[in-house]
Amino acid sequence: MESQLLGSLASLGVGGLIAALVLIWKRADDKAHAKILETMFARMEQRDKSALEIIQGNTTAVTTLQATVAGLSALTRLNERLDELESGRSRRSRDND
Repeated sequence: MESQLLGSLASLGVGGLIAALVLIWKRADDKAHAKILETMFARMEQRDKSALEIIQGNTTAVTTLQATVAGLSALTRLNERLDELESGRSRRSRDND
């Protein structure tokens, strides 16, 4: 196809020949650029998948940590309440003695 284009444009003179060469080089450059873009998009897609996996893992870890902290907080309040009750009981038993 390119040789047909060159032959047709050659009849137009040197200007046509130069224009044909520029068009041929542009097509080749466009093809190379398209391959580079495809490779770049594939890498970006893989990076996005990896980032999503990391985010999902972090979300799971944070959720587990949040549940653990809530449980520890409840246990701390329970221990504080037990300490208050025990200290009140020991005061009352001392007062009764």
